[in-house]
Amino acid sequence: MRRAILLILLVVPSALLAQEPTSLPELWQRAQRVHPALQTQKAQKEVAEAQIGVARATGLPTLTGDANYAQGTGNHAPKPGTLPADIKDKNKLTDTTLFPYWTFQANAKYTVWDFGKVRAGVASAEHGAQAADADLQTTRLAIWRDLVTVYAQALAAEAVLETARETLSQAERHRDMAQKQMEARIRTELDVLKTQTDVATAQVDVLRAEDGVRSARVTLGLAVGDAQTPEGALQPPVLDAQGLTNLQGKEQLNALVLEAVKKRPEFRGIAERLLAQADPVRAVERTGWPSLYVTSNANTQGLDWGTLIYNYGFAAGISVPLQTLWLQPPAISAARAQERALASQRDEQVLALRAELELARTALLQARKRVPAVAAQLALALATRDAAEKRYAAGVAILIELSDAEAALRSARIAQAQAELDVTAATARMLADLGRAGR
Repeated sequence: MRRAILLILLVVPSALLAQEPTSLPELWQRAQRVHPALQTQKAQKEVAEAQIGVARATGLPTLTGDANYAQGTGNHAPKPGTLPADIKDKNKLTDTTLFPYWTFQANAKYTVWDFGKVRAGVASAEHGAQAADADLQTTRLAIWRDLVTVYAQALAAEAVLETARETLSQAERHRDMAQKQMEARIRTELDVLKTQTDVATAQVDVLRAEDGVRSARVTLGLAVGDAQTPEGALQPPVLDAQGLTNLQGKEQLNALVLEAVKKRPEFRGIAERLLAQADPVRAVERTGWPSLYVTSNANTQGLDWGTLIYNYGFAAGISVPLQTLWLQPPAISAARAQERALASQRDEQVLALRAELELARTALLQARKRVPAVAAQLALALATRDAAEKRYAAGVAILIELSDAEAALRSARIAQAQAELDVTAATARMLADLGRAGR
């Protein structure tokens, strides 16, 4: 049996025996590989890039080739205004003899100049591909912000669990203390029962905290975009908050808005779509212009494979799409209306961005202010608990005093952990709103 266990330990990789820490950068790297929303946007980007080739292909020569073999009779059917093949024999019966007929034909056509219509289509497709890339970056930024927020919530859930376990340990110590003091006739049985109740309550709190951790882990897996729940130890994330020290004042807010407009990918996407829309407007305006083209054709045909007749030729011409006289005006109006809609959408997003940054700045400033306040609260709660514990051990204080001190200390510990994680979440929100993260 021992040899079998030793063999298993040698075969199982060490990575399975000790779980590696699950850091935020590791989860972010995995999210970029597996998140369905990112995969969808990547596919949309590939579609937009393929449209560039489609647009370029419209300016390439068109080539057609046809091959035909037929069997048919060669009877002449007279009609008004034509003479029969054999004038002398007008009453000749229909001949049922079948004759083979071969036809091979090739045609080529190339538009020499279309006054920039193809070039405008290519430029529009290129801007569309850039806009699709901006959409991809926007999705990546949103996923990063959600991942950091959920990661902080998971850390907060683990902090609650750790505090609940510490509370349970203290409750068990107080129960043992009360038991000894009752045996020494310092405390009554009521104190022992009360400490046992506190232990049972602390055990329930631990179970609830464990459920909270499991729920937070599942949510974290969803934020990564993976069906597998992360099981490794979480580490407090370190975010680059450079430049986020001085956030007060209207001028600072204006500077943040300008930075966000330059860096946020959705604004780049709107700019690319405006450029992409301007090119089709020019193309639609030129749809009524003529196109210059050249064509060539070659064919061979005949009754006998060995005696086919060959012909070829070249031609040049000009094509004027007259139907644009009634199709062009509404198409131009629609294109310009779409252009105005995109410009209005950009202005609307700038207004929303300003409010978004104002809220993010306020949340970060308030979160930073809470850190020293809860630190002082924790220090006072810890000192109060220690004093109450000494008084209870000396038989001076009653159990309710010690229980209240323990409850206050537990709340202070949870508040401190939550305050620090609130700073992390608020910093991530600010970085995402500024477009500095998620790359």
